[in-house]
Order: sequence, then structure tokens, then C-alpha cells
Amino acid sequence: KLKSVVAVEINQECNRTYRHNFPEDPAGAVRAKLVEQLGPADFGGMDLWTMSPPCQPYSTTKGAVQRDDADPRSAGLAHLIAMLTSDAMPDETLPRWVLLENVK
Repeated sequence: KLKSVVAVEINQECNRTYRHNFPEDPAGAVRAKLVEQLGPADFGGMDLWTMSPPCQPYSTTKGAVQRDDADPRSAGLAHLIAMLTSDAMPDETLPRWVLLENVK
């Protein structure tokens, strides 16, 4: 069985919705911060990271402006990738799996 350990979202309305939908999660489970502000200490021993980064930088939909890494909205994903590949991230804090969701 999967157990939610932490949710990271800067938007307070989203955090209120999360707390409403998952009242059994501990009080500190929702962290109101930018993903770019996270460090190795925020991830101690989690088996699975689920992520849904903004799609706009990479979208191939009609009229989309694909700015990829030049788009500031891609900074959170870039930060997490850098953390996963960094020597600063101790092996015991690395997830066993990463589930990344994005749209076309």
C-alpha cells in the first residue's frame, strides 16, 4: 500500500484542497514552497516520487510556444533532475521509482 508522505505545492488553494481530500495525512505533509527550494533533506527515504510539472514549456499542441528549458516554468523539473543526478543527494534519499506525468 502506498502512503503519502509529503506534497509540495506553492498554491495555497491547492494545498487546502489536498488537506480536504487527504485529512489522514500528517499536518506537515503539505509544504507550501517552490520545488526549486527543495533540498536533499526534504526527501529522506521516499520510495516513489510522483510529479506533474507544467506542460507549457514542452507542449506540442497547436499554437504552443515550445521554449523548453528557457521557459521559467521548467525550473522545478530541471531542479529535481539536477538533484537526482547530483552527488549532493545521498543514496539513501534517492527514490526507488520516479513517476512523471505530462501532457502532449
